[in-house]
Amino acid sequence: MVVPVFDGSHYECWSVKMKTFLKAIDLWDVVETGIFQQEEISSAYQKFEEGYASSSSTVPSTERPRREEERELLMTSGLHLQQEERIIAMEAQTQMQQLVPVFNGNEYELWSIKMRTLLMSRDLWDVIESETSDQPMEEELVKSQRIKDMSALYMLQMSVSDTIFLRIARATSSKQACELLKAEFGETESIRDMKKQNVGMMYENLIMGEEESVDEFAWRVMDLANRLRFYGRNIPDDDVIFRIVTKLPASFNESVSYIRTLKDVTITEVVEMLRGDEWGQRLMDEEASGSEKWCEFCRKKSHDTSECYSKNKKVRR
Repeated sequence: MVVPVFDGSHYECWSVKMKTFLKAIDLWDVVETGIFQQEEISSAYQKFEEGYASSSSTVPSTERPRREEERELLMTSGLHLQQEERIIAMEAQTQMQQLVPVFNGNEYELWSIKMRTLLMSRDLWDVIESETSDQPMEEELVKSQRIKDMSALYMLQMSVSDTIFLRIARATSSKQACELLKAEFGETESIRDMKKQNVGMMYENLIMGEEESVDEFAWRVMDLANRLRFYGRNIPDDDVIFRIVTKLPASFNESVSYIRTLKDVTITEVVEMLRGDEWGQRLMDEEASGSEKWCEFCRKKSHDTSECYSKNKKVRR
């Protein structure tokens, strides 16, 4: 897990995240009490301690410094072993850390699906799904569940923007945090129906813009089709192809007529054919006008690739 960084601002938000993080790695008690309760280092050290206690009185004075050095060395080695094990565990967690989807108040349903998958991949989703039980549990099991709960809560805290974090800052469990987010941002059936209707209207009335490239238009069509599929509407690929080819300018009529004669053609193949037609039209326009401007990124004729706003905007992101 990534340690939350404090940059001098929003201390309260950082402190809540840091507290959850330390609980997730079972170190918060050290901060609260200021006492490091060391576990037993090893059975070898215990035996050594017992042997040392029983035999120290009989050890010659010349041997005692050596025995003291051995005792200190063994104790130090044990502590180092504990530290190394903790570091290795944290490094493994860091290496396994996946890019956490960030929720900023929009598209809650999409974010919640990604977040659930991420928590399931880390074996943490069960603490959110599980119901509170009054059955007594062993102390070790309670501790293990608490650490998992704090790990899940920490991941939730780190997966929302600071504005949204304030909504769950007082949550004391991952389940409570999820319920707070769902209550405020979750979609009801009526909201889903309205979204489905709005996206459907946009999909039905699509038309390619004058300055829009084939790639950009095809992406818009497929994005709306996938959103409708998400809301439960069946949109076959043939319908997506139909939307693309019937909403193109007249300059693509020859390619469209050819595409309509094909069977079992894919969306990718259609877009590639239209891209080739677009390229051919550009070459003819250049020959006719003498203009050499053409953007390879967005496939528009109004500027060069180096001047492309869309490309520069993507690079800045």
